[in-house]
Amino acid sequence: MKAQLHNMLVYAPGQFFAPHQDSEKTDDMIGTLVVNLPSQFSGGAMVLEHHDEKMRIGGSNSRLTFVAFYADCRHEVRPVRQGHRIVLTYNLSIEGKATAVDAPKTQIQALEQGIRGFFETPRTPRWSGDRRARPSRSAGLLARP
Repeated sequence: MKAQLHNMLVYAPGQFFAPHQDSEKTDDMIGTLVVNLPSQFSGGAMVLEHHDEKMRIGGSNSRLTFVAFYADCRHEVRPVRQGHRIVLTYNLSIEGKATAVDAPKTQIQALEQGIRGFFETPRTPRWSGDRRARPSRSAGLLARP
């Protein structure tokens, strides 16, 4: 897998990105990685859609956050209300000629199950009075093509 920097985007108040699907820039591109740089802003949530799943991803004023998704996922960035949302986008591509048949099906299923289990396991509260809903560790949509 290779991640190649595609763009740095700075969303100011009122700016957004309409729902769309990324174009594949090379034959081996399979997805996109979006890295949210720490910044203070409100609004500007990214919404991913794949099959019947929808996921909303925010940002943080103190930590890097990220999401990776397949090239066929529709996504959008809702309007920023205040501050600036700053992101780096990367094209994700496969190197070489690896295919799913390179590994036994049972190993692929076990890996998929382990990854899903990690992301579906609820996170523990950040402190004793943490009331903010943080049901999962989701960092992207995991779905079979």
